[in-house]
Amino acid sequence: MFRITALIALLLASQAAFSQVDYSKAHPLISPYQGSSVWKFESSDFTNAEFPLAEVPGDLAKGKYLAVSGVSYSYQYDTPEGTSMIVLTENYKQALEDAGMELLFSCSGPDCGPGMNALFSETKKTGDIWHQYNGNDPVWLYRLTRDSGNAYVFLYFETGLYSPRVYQTVVEEKAMETGKVKVDPDYLAKQITNQGRVILKGLYFDTDSATLKPTSNETLSSVAGYLKAHADMSFYVVGHTDDTGSEQHNLDLSTARAESVANALIKDFGIAKDRLKPRGAGPWVPQARTGTSQTKEINRRVELVLSLPKS
Repeated sequence: MFRITALIALLLASQAAFSQVDYSKAHPLISPYQGSSVWKFESSDFTNAEFPLAEVPGDLAKGKYLAVSGVSYSYQYDTPEGTSMIVLTENYKQALEDAGMELLFSCSGPDCGPGMNALFSETKKTGDIWHQYNGNDPVWLYRLTRDSGNAYVFLYFETGLYSPRVYQTVVEEKAMETGKVKVDPDYLAKQITNQGRVILKGLYFDTDSATLKPTSNETLSSVAGYLKAHADMSFYVVGHTDDTGSEQHNLDLSTARAESVANALIKDFGIAKDRLKPRGAGPWVPQARTGTSQTKEINRRVELVLSLPKS
């Protein structure tokens, strides 16, 4: 309890300074350096973050990242004029460690890799506030392990003209709320009749895995009901991914997910194997322009595509 209290307090540096931060927006796990001003604040009910675990290469897809999903809070703080970078970082370090947080990654300058600026400025993988990496200053990733779900604190300390600036992202692990989208046979029939294909909403997989989650069963049951009512039709089951990672990995993953859906329909719902042909399209047929967690989620999907009879 003492450790958590130490982090919540985070009375960094001078006790005399009066904080300009709206503490109703400050995250309860880590308040800012005392006397700081909050310039920007963004939050999201659910995000898929990717934090670096090693120096970031120029080709971002080849980097080593920690994927974290949950509620996110992003902050940009300006510290009081004259604040020392050494004092600032030492106070943060002490508070984070006193709270029982574990350092997962740290770098500074060239050790951060040639791709760190692109990771910050061209993606929103590390937070929702746009910024750049100046090539010199510290970057940290900490984890607080707890039964209710781990929390991650990602920090970038940027040298400013008069004082350092702090970019801070906190992500608290949380499973996405599912079961809000249902696929019924009438919807399937309409889409296939009009378009020859339908996106199977309500299918859920473990991250970067082809393992179907139990919450997918309702959609699978609806699809099976449609297939049984249209026993003369055959289909391709086509998996799609976003563009994170290598092309070959995404092609393999999309194929494996299509196979998982087809196998579930065959083994669990009695659909004839020769009616379903699983295929993978990788990232090649996006529904939306990629770059944000929202558009990536749209592009990750499985479709049922009508297999037309050969003439």
